[in-house]
Amino acid sequence: MRKSVRGIIATLLVFVLAVGTGSAQTPRTEMKLTIEEAIELGLANDVAYRLAALDVQIAQVRLEQAEAGNLMQPSPTLLYQAQVGLELAERSVLLAERSLVLQIAQDYYTLLRLENILAVLDEAIRLGERQLAVAESRFAAGAATRLDVMTAETTLASHRADRAQAEANKMLAETKFKQSLGLGAEVQLVLDDAVIQQALPEMSLDKALEIGLANRIELVQAAAGVSIAEKELELKTNDYTPLLERRLAEVELERARTVFEQATQGISLDIQNAYHTMHDAFKRMELAALELAKAEEQYRVVQALFDAGMATDVEILQAQTGLTQARSGQVNAIFDFNIARMQFFHAIGQGPQGLLDGGE
Repeated sequence: MRKSVRGIIATLLVFVLAVGTGSAQTPRTEMKLTIEEAIELGLANDVAYRLAALDVQIAQVRLEQAEAGNLMQPSPTLLYQAQVGLELAERSVLLAERSLVLQIAQDYYTLLRLENILAVLDEAIRLGERQLAVAESRFAAGAATRLDVMTAETTLASHRADRAQAEANKMLAETKFKQSLGLGAEVQLVLDDAVIQQALPEMSLDKALEIGLANRIELVQAAAGVSIAEKELELKTNDYTPLLERRLAEVELERARTVFEQATQGISLDIQNAYHTMHDAFKRMELAALELAKAEEQYRVVQALFDAGMATDVEILQAQTGLTQARSGQVNAIFDFNIARMQFFHAIGQGPQGLLDGGE
């Protein structure tokens, strides 16, 4: 994946140099972009993630300093604090990475959703234009009323307005997405729809809870807080540490354990909610497929009746509108499921590759 991204960046640099010596108007260049490549570009471009990675380097240097100082003047407390600081920094960068991966993936799916919605509306406009031509021809022959023509015009105008809104939404989403990846406005993205999933992961709720409670960074951090507090109490349990300091360490340990308990409960609820949301989205996706099949059959029957002069213009327009709505409903249901699926694997603490592979 790194090699492919370097190739993408090199292509962009060549393109920019070519534009700099060419015409003033910047042409658009096509870029095929997989979700894996988008994630790598996003991680490289995100300032907060880069800062988190630098914090790890800083913590590493501080640990090396503490280890060197410990040779000259032993200080178990300072050494332990430096070790913990590095561990926390490493967990923080993992947490930032997983959150960023989820956001990039969601943005990728959003663009794919809008592209599919535009395709549905393009087909609706094509059907609407054909029906308007039929209505005008029938009106000229005296077989239809002026109201039939006006109804066809209104339906077509509605589809065009919906498409204009969807196109505007896509432009905004694409601009935001390209900025997050560090890409210029001149880049024409070509996304890979092979990433779309329609299979429900074979995982029970109990298994999801087991995996999630073992993998979630927030819970690992809370557990580390308990370990830190236990170590602090151990270091202060001696004859020369003031009694109040030891008492404070005992209270801090009790608090750390309470925080861990609270984190466990919160993450368990988060996993359960994500699990049920994913299953609900899957059922809705199945229902949307049934509704589309019904709408397609309804349109086929009404179109045949209309061609035979046994259905009105209003009935065929209603069937076309129902078909468009069913197609849009299926697109939205598929992408709602895919996003819910991604959020579920994020909830159980899957890393970037696990998130993309669906935990397989």
